[in-house]
Amino acid sequence: MVKVVGIGNPLLGDDGFGLTVLDKIEKVRLEGVVFIKLPTPSPWVLYEVFREGDYFIVVDALYDGNFGEIEVFPIYNLKSNSTKLKSLHDVSLAQVVDFLSLYDINVKGVIIGTKVKDISPKIGLSDELIKLIPNAVEKVFEVLNAVLKKNNPNL
Repeated sequence: MVKVVGIGNPLLGDDGFGLTVLDKIEKVRLEGVVFIKLPTPSPWVLYEVFREGDYFIVVDALYDGNFGEIEVFPIYNLKSNSTKLKSLHDVSLAQVVDFLSLYDINVKGVIIGTKVKDISPKIGLSDELIKLIPNAVEKVFEVLNAVLKKNNPNL
């Protein structure tokens, strides 16, 4: 099963990028593909979503990278920087992926995103990120097509 996961906080401006992209594609029906929106997910929700699945396409806002570009990179590039947590609310996707690897669960997939401009408390994306939504949707379907063809060469 392929999971396309949009992550973000819709109350923090550009941080809602992943959710906005999923809004555009979640009604598409493809066999073996599940679309999941995770607004401000808890560590336990991240764990449950990522512990099972053949391939993951995560759409999220990035805090690094090239502003104005849609970037795609492997999930295994995520490395958790924090080893001391004060609360489970401090757990990131990178730390969940690291945690799952302790149980021989290797999360395969990619992150698709763009660097944010404004994550101040507000609803809605900046104009610059709104313009990138079609490119992000296209990247999601490019990756999906490649993964589905690899898993089913008759497509």
